[in-house]
Amino acid sequence: GAASQIPPLSINLKEAGIVSIPTTTLQAIEEKAKQLLYEDSSIVPAPGSDNAYMVKSWRGEKPHYVVVKPEGAVMCDSSCPQWRGSRLCSHIIAVAEKENSLSQLLTKFTKSKREMNLSQLVITP
Repeated sequence: GAASQIPPLSINLKEAGIVSIPTTTLQAIEEKAKQLLYEDSSIVPAPGSDNAYMVKSWRGEKPHYVVVKPEGAVMCDSSCPQWRGSRLCSHIIAVAEKENSLSQLLTKFTKSKREMNLSQLVITP
């Protein structure tokens, strides 16, 4: 089927050491991010900005405004429930992958305060 044509992300989210988000949610985020990257028109540069993108909304509402910060952080907008809830969504994953900064984004995320509180019991290499 069409889904098999979609290339994988450079990093498997389930293997990124994220403990604050359930695996099933990570899988859904990853699938949506891959789909966004696969469809040419899903991620477009925002008008008048060289560090922001308009990204297709799955709910068919207006697109999300995703900003790439100089230090590598990627932020979605407040109309994205997944972003509001966990600070990780398919929109920022797709943009980070497009910018070749996915590993940077995930490293930042796993080192973030929110994540650290939950991962103290998890021994990381």
